[in-house]
Amino acid sequence: MKLFFLPALCAGLVVLSSCAHQAKRPTPPPTLDELFAKADRNGDGRISRDEFSGVMIEQAFYWMDGDHKGTITEAEFIAAGGSKAVFLQIDTQRKGYFTVEDAKASAVARKAMSLPFDGADKNKNGFITRAEFLEYKKEAAACTR
Repeated sequence: MKLFFLPALCAGLVVLSSCAHQAKRPTPPPTLDELFAKADRNGDGRISRDEFSGVMIEQAFYWMDGDHKGTITEAEFIAAGGSKAVFLQIDTQRKGYFTVEDAKASAVARKAMSLPFDGADKNKNGFITRAEFLEYKKEAAACTR
């Protein structure tokens, strides 16, 4: 009886560990079309400054959250080029980390992430169309490679 139980237990542990490993995998970043659709919260075919800053915060958060736990620690923030002073402005509850919701509620994060909006809004009408968004992301990708 004991010999039968041991292989079954080992097989169960292998299945559980593979499931746990799969659960820790980060989800791939969205495509540009998915990103635009997500940013365009009201579905009017254009992105406002507020919508833009929200999606930029989400993208920056995904990039900075190195362990993909859904929080950014001070160490992760500084490793990504941030400062302790700015981290403390986002982590207002002094938890030692912040979530994407904390970042979206932060005036400093919203202001920083809305700065590229003016460059993306090529016709200066206060909104970014899908074409402007795709062009902005293409230009931004060229600068970061």
